[in-house]
Amino acid sequence: MVAHDLSPADTLQMNLKNVAGFITDIGGKVSHTAILSRSLGIPAVVGLEVATSLINGGDPLIMDGDTGEVVINPTEKVSESFF
Repeated sequence: MVAHDLSPADTLQMNLKNVAGFITDIGGKVSHTAILSRSLGIPAVVGLEVATSLINGGDPLIMDGDTGEVVINPTEKVSESFF
């Protein structure tokens, strides 16, 4: 899920079975998105500022919630390095 921001209500109303992670433009370690993602066991990268302007619907993404790294349209070689 890529969004400018996610409210707690919006997040809890989602079908979370289809959510691999959260990426937001705003937020930080204590933002609602970060707190909810930790409690739900879903990785998140928050506070990227320009994620929604760089990521288009359908773009393949790799994200690492621990390092905060997001790769848009990764090459096969880059994809292999994450797995």
